[in-house]
Amino acid sequence: MSITETFYTQMPCFTEFSKSFDASNYHAAPRNWWVIITDVKGSTKAIENGRYQDVNTIGAATIASLQNVMAQEAFPFAFGGDGATAIIPDYKKQEAENELCALRTLAESNFGLGLRVGMVSVAELEDEGLPVLVGKYELQSRYPMAVFRGGALTRAEAKVKESEEKYGVACHGNNATDLSKLSCRWQPLKSQNGKIITLLVQALHKDKVATYLQFTKKLEAIMGGNLETANPVNPEKMRYRSLSKMLTAEKRFQRSFLSLLGRMATIVMAWMIFATNLFKLIPSMRRYMDENPSHSDYKKFDEMLRMVLDCSQFQINAIEKLCEEQFAKGTIHYGIHCSHEALMTCYVPTMNAGEHIHFIDGGDGGYAMAAKQLKAQAKV
Repeated sequence: MSITETFYTQMPCFTEFSKSFDASNYHAAPRNWWVIITDVKGSTKAIENGRYQDVNTIGAATIASLQNVMAQEAFPFAFGGDGATAIIPDYKKQEAENELCALRTLAESNFGLGLRVGMVSVAELEDEGLPVLVGKYELQSRYPMAVFRGGALTRAEAKVKESEEKYGVACHGNNATDLSKLSCRWQPLKSQNGKIITLLVQALHKDKVATYLQFTKKLEAIMGGNLETANPVNPEKMRYRSLSKMLTAEKRFQRSFLSLLGRMATIVMAWMIFATNLFKLIPSMRRYMDENPSHSDYKKFDEMLRMVLDCSQFQINAIEKLCEEQFAKGTIHYGIHCSHEALMTCYVPTMNAGEHIHFIDGGDGGYAMAAKQLKAQAKV
C-alpha cells in the first residue's frame, strides 16, 4: 500500500494528553480519504425514554463495522455517544458503505432506531479551508487513539445533517455486518466518588491551545493533580450482567437464529468466567481486567475536550464554577451532565494489551445531554 493509504498507521504517537492541543502533533489526512459521520436519529427522545444503552451500542457499532472493513489496519475514529466519526481511505469506501448500510438495517430492524450515515470527502473540506487534521494519542495501554482539531469534522457533520440526500449513503443489497467483537456485557459502572460527570468543553479564544491547557491544568488541580483518579472504570467494582440479559441483548446483534446459536457457547463461557470471578485464576484474563482502565476512552479530544469523570459533589461544584467563569469570559462553550453511573461498551478483537478499547459515556445519555447545553450556548 502507498504512504497515502497508510498515513495513520505510520503517524508517530504522543503519550501526554496535553499534547492533543499542540498543532505540531497533527497531520492533514490525504485528500482522497473520506470522513464518515453516523448518528442515531431521534437520540435525545430515545435517551429520555431510557434507551441510552441502545443508543450507545449503535454509536459504537459504527466503529466495529468499519474495523471489519479495515481488518488489521488502524484508522482514525472517535466515539461520540449517539454516533461516531471516522476517516477511511478511498479504496475502502465501497466496502465501508456496504457495512454501514448493513448496520443501519440492523439498527432499524433489531433496535428500532434510525441511523444516519453520511460521507464527505476530505478534498471537499480542504477546498473550503478546513483540512482534516489528525493526531495519534497513545494510551498507557499503548492503544492508539485518534485526536482531531481544526473544525473539519464539525463541518462534515453539519453537511450530512443539512443535506442527507447529497451526503447520505444509499443502501444496495442485503448485507450483514459482524458485531461479534462488540460487547455490552457489563452492568453500568456505579460512581465510587459521588456522581459521574460528562463534560464537553469547546475553546473559543483565538489562542485555543492556551485555553485548553489552562482549563485542563485547573481541572487537574480540582481532581487532586491527577485525572486518572477520576477514571470511572474500576475493575474491582465491575459486574457482569445476568446470563439472561446477555443472551437477550445478543439476539439484537444477530441477523439470524443460526448466527445467534454460534455465539451462545461463547457467551455462556464468558459469563461463567467473569460473573463467577473465575477470571482471577487465569493470568491472561486477570491481566485483561486489570488493564481495562488504561484501555478506556474516558478522556479524549475531537475538536473539543470530552471527558467522563467520577467526582465528588465538591469536585462537581468546582468544575461547574470553573466552566461558568470561563464561559462568562467568552473563552469557552461547555456542556455538563451528571448521573450516578457510566456506561461501558467494549470492542475486543483480542484481550492482548493495546488491542481492545472500551467506549465510555455518562449514564442517562451523558454526551448527548451535555451537547444540548453546549449547542444552546453556541446559539446565543
